[in-house]
Order: sequence, then structure tokens, then C-alpha cells
Amino acid sequence: MRPSTLLPRLALLALLGPTAGCTLDDFDDGHQREVNAWMHDTLHNAAGENAIITQRTLYPYHFEAGSAELTPLGRKNLRTLAGHYREHPGPLNLRKGDAPVALYTERVETVKRVLDDGGVDVALVPIRDGSPGGDGMSSEDVLIIRQLDIEAMGEGPGQSSQGGSSGSSSSSGTSGTSGSSASSGSSASRGN
Repeated sequence: MRPSTLLPRLALLALLGPTAGCTLDDFDDGHQREVNAWMHDTLHNAAGENAIITQRTLYPYHFEAGSAELTPLGRKNLRTLAGHYREHPGPLNLRKGDAPVALYTERVETVKRVLDDGGVDVALVPIRDGSPGGDGMSSEDVLIIRQLDIEAMGEGPGQSSQGGSSGSSSSSGTSGTSGSSASSGSSASRGN
């Protein structure tokens, strides 16, 4: 069962459980503690599995030191990922760290073998030395995108989306034209 479908079912069970043919008097304190512990463990495990799937990354600490052998935590996390990749293939990050190239290559082969044993089509799961969530963007690219967003919304520097011009404005006064009557206070705010 996928963790995303498990949580709503557990919530329903928690709400309806005490009403399913028994009364609260039927539960002694020991039994209630047992049920509470089970619910805690189940929710904790589902949250952990979701985190592993979201991160989709194995680190050097998932392997025995200087070895391509997985630690118990590494085996657990890779089994969780294999369950996900069977239905939803995608990239898996395997951080190289300071491992020599030969050891990293062995670790990649170990991961492929475990995924294959778990029923995953390893051809659909590229393994790379990547960061969780991807490599991100340079700050320069972010600034360019932000500027393009501002221009697309018809805002200039010093204007906000709420205090901008009212009425309709023409997009014919785009960059490259100056002195247009449609942009009469814009050139002053841009310092032109």
C-alpha cells in the first residue's frame, strides 16, 4: 500500500475504530496503549517512507565504510525506493562523497542489483551523483526570471502589482520603444 493512501485510511480507522462493535469500556489501559503505539509507529513509518521517496538520495553513510555493502539503513531506504520506482521510475541520487571512482562504481552496481531484485526496471532509473531535489539554479538565472515576470505583468521598478497603472495598457510600448504616450510616467520611474 502506498504511504499516500495509508494516512487517510489510518485517520478513518482512528475515528471509527472505537465505534466498530465495541465500547470504550472494552478497552483497558494496556490495550489502548498498544493501539496508540501501533498508530504512532504506522504514521511515523509512513512519514519516513515519504521523506525517503521525496529525497530519492543515498549517501556514503548508507554503505559500510570503504565498502559497496549497504548498511541496514541503506537496505531499508533502498527497499523503500524500489517499491516506489516499480510504479514511478525516475532518477536516483547516489552521492559519491570522497569515495574513489572504483568504489563509487561498485556502489552503483550494488544499487542497480538491489533495485533489479526488487522488480524495478533499472534502465528507467538513472543513477547519478546529484543533490536531493535537483541541482537548483544560479542566482543570476533567478534574477533574470524575476525580471521577466515583472515585465510580463506590466510592472516596472518601483511599481507593485497593486499600485500599478489602472485601466488597460498596451503592450506595444515594450523595450526598444521610448517616449510612447502609453508609458508616460514609466520613463521617469526607470530613470530614463
